[in-house]
Amino acid sequence: MTSHTCLRWLLACSVAASIETAYAGPEECLTLKDNISVAGCANKYAPGTAAPAAPAARRQTQAAHQPIQSAEQWLLFPVPTASTHVAAPSREPPDVVAARDRSELIRRAEVGAIGLAAMGLVFGVWRWRASMIKTCSFCGTRIAPGAAVCKRCFRSV
Repeated sequence: MTSHTCLRWLLACSVAASIETAYAGPEECLTLKDNISVAGCANKYAPGTAAPAAPAARRQTQAAHQPIQSAEQWLLFPVPTASTHVAAPSREPPDVVAARDRSELIRRAEVGAIGLAAMGLVFGVWRWRASMIKTCSFCGTRIAPGAAVCKRCFRSV
């Protein structure tokens, strides 16, 4: 690494450390030991809820970071707690899933077979058409299928 790159990394790390110590929002929630307390703490920072109250001395530093907080506010979402627990959607039985998978595979195989048959038909027509065109045995010129005389050398075919 060059000294310029090292200086950039050092500056970036020091800025990140100073921003992190200036306000400790949702990161405080991760220090709690109980999952329910972590979820309750995280809900305080969810969108649509009021921002946590800060001491008057810190308001100037938070005002400086307000654009960052408002820009990242949409990333936060409420974490479900035990009281707001919603039942997970029921999964389909394995035989229904297997039937759907089987029908999808059959449909793909049918489409592949139709495509292969179409390619074979096109190749067969091309070969049949190529066999219909005659060439003169003397000069090698192509002759129309119904012609009996070569247009170039006027010999009978």
